[in-house]
Amino acid sequence: MRFAKVLFLEIILLLFAGSNCLAEDPTQDIKLNVKEFTLKNGMLFLIVERQTTPQVACRVAIRAGSALEQTGKSGIAHLLEHMMFKGTKNFGTLDVKKDRELQEEIEAAYQVILAEESKREPDRALMKNKHAEMGNLRREVQNIYVPQAFSSQLGKNGAVGVNAFTSKDQTQYMASVPSDMLEQWFSIVSEQLFEPSWREFYVEKEVVQREWAFRY
Repeated sequence: MRFAKVLFLEIILLLFAGSNCLAEDPTQDIKLNVKEFTLKNGMLFLIVERQTTPQVACRVAIRAGSALEQTGKSGIAHLLEHMMFKGTKNFGTLDVKKDRELQEEIEAAYQVILAEESKREPDRALMKNKHAEMGNLRREVQNIYVPQAFSSQLGKNGAVGVNAFTSKDQTQYMASVPSDMLEQWFSIVSEQLFEPSWREFYVEKEVVQREWAFRY
């Protein structure tokens, strides 16, 4: 899914001063000296520099939230947030080729179920068999799945505070990374946004549906 075509990406990079920042007089005026620039692709950067620590606090803010969703597509921003942590086509699995084949088989089975559900007299036996087939395929995916691919890929290179949230008007992904890892962070997040694997999509869909049912 090409997020660049439908979403406005906003990247906020904050370099914190660590404990020295906390020691400052809270009554003093806060002067952040924010540097702002926009790339040709529409990405807005807001940067606050702190040279006392080699750590970069990164946030990617996307204008995608529950208040911006179309009728009938409630929860899709939250679902995409979940999928961000499932890896990409290139990492998050022990066997890229097999993983892709399994995902295609799962999708094919689900499309059969959708087709039957739209009929006045659906074939219940066929639907049951396809649900069972999807369950078996999911178990095969689990055998080659690398859990928490996104956070572990960042964590093993020194990142901390890897997290995300979805609100009414935005979705944010965040992490604090060593300054010499910044380019790698950009690369990983870019791949997650533009080359997601949709691994465990229907599992996470059920999770989000339960969360929404609990909230609303």
